[in-house]
Amino acid sequence: MSTIAPPPAPAPETPADDTPASAPARHATARALWLRWRWWGLCCLVLLLVGVLIAGIPAKEDHPALDPRSGAARGTRAADQLLQQRGITSGTAATAAELGRALREADTTVVLTRPNELTTRQLAELGSIGRGEHSRLLLLAPNQSALNAFAPGVRADYSAPDLKPPIGPGCDLPEAVAAGRVELDNQSFSGRPGDTACYPGSTLHALLSRTTGTQQVIVLGSADPLTNERLAHEGNAALALGLLGAHPRLVWQVADPHPQQDAPAPATPTTVPTAFPTTGSTGGGSTGGNSGGTTTDGPGDAPVERHGDHRTAQGEPRKKTLLDLVPAGWHWATYQLGLAALLAVAWRARRLGPVLGERLPAVVRASESTEGRARLYHRADARGHAAETLRRATRRRAAAALGLPHTSGDPDPAALTEAAAARLGRPPADLQHLLYGPAPTDDAALLRLADELDDMEWQVRQP
Repeated sequence: MSTIAPPPAPAPETPADDTPASAPARHATARALWLRWRWWGLCCLVLLLVGVLIAGIPAKEDHPALDPRSGAARGTRAADQLLQQRGITSGTAATAAELGRALREADTTVVLTRPNELTTRQLAELGSIGRGEHSRLLLLAPNQSALNAFAPGVRADYSAPDLKPPIGPGCDLPEAVAAGRVELDNQSFSGRPGDTACYPGSTLHALLSRTTGTQQVIVLGSADPLTNERLAHEGNAALALGLLGAHPRLVWQVADPHPQQDAPAPATPTTVPTAFPTTGSTGGGSTGGNSGGTTTDGPGDAPVERHGDHRTAQGEPRKKTLLDLVPAGWHWATYQLGLAALLAVAWRARRLGPVLGERLPAVVRASESTEGRARLYHRADARGHAAETLRRATRRRAAAALGLPHTSGDPDPAALTEAAAARLGRPPADLQHLLYGPAPTDDAALLRLADELDDMEWQVRQP
């Protein structure tokens, strides 16, 4: 004769803690959120830092060479600032109309930094203008068309220069005498009798001055003495300030934002690099080795595009692409980042090791599967899901032991609790709470629930 074991004594109630039960749950939830989102937060922080660094990078220089607003190596801001400190009023002129008004003004020095970009019509109009009294016109590395318009009789030599900088003035022009030895090594010129020729080579000179009444035209073969990078060399600063500061007002020619679509001034029959990207001119001339221009081999040749020139082979403006707006240094940075990414891929791939084959089907012990699933539940703090899994398994096994039908899904809750209560002699409410109650709030409650379910199932299986 078998006997039914008495039900286990209920576990003693633990005294209530001063800390609320939800505090550990909130802490565990915050930790789980941190572990889940920490890498995304780090990526956002890195992107924000990179954006701040990129925003702090100085913008690309928008002004071309020989522009008084440019602080680049080939700009002329340093000379312009020194002249303003001496009381010279500085201004700019971009269009032919603005240049014409500047040439008509008295007591004004006009600097044509890019005379080779003027069209044939513009040169003819500007050359016929009656210039103001006590005025000076300074031409920087002009081609023959510009010389014919502003200094008739002056011839430019585009062959290899015979100058060996630095060179002495070799003339009595006050500005050249005060400057002494300067750096001039580009074009050289020959003029008419009566012109003042300075900085001689073997046959020609790098500077010519022609005075007619109170009007003066100076032709300079190189713009190097005026640029920021060369201003402090030899006597360049003295020559630049002397040539530009003769009158109380100074006007610089700058690039025309809307150039005329007119026939350009004819070029010389030799290959001559221009100082800047042309805006409707194929004329020759050089201003001291500036990069980014066009090359012509004759009056009818089309300009050939070089680095920095945004014009097509037909001379039409070319639309800038996205790569044109990216600074040159960032191209190398992109290549370096790509190389670093490839090295990282090779490094991580090596750590993975060779591929190992496994015979299928693989046998996994039930204890390993149970422990693995339990670790996942514990890591995710899924106590409710774990408790429901234990209860569902207990309900199905208890229903089978009690002979209750459960062809699909769980057995009927009322029938299960009534049958179990009759078998065990316990109140149906206790079994209802045990089998269908709320989820445990901590790990200790989950362990107690598992023990109670195991004990109930053992008692139900007893005959």
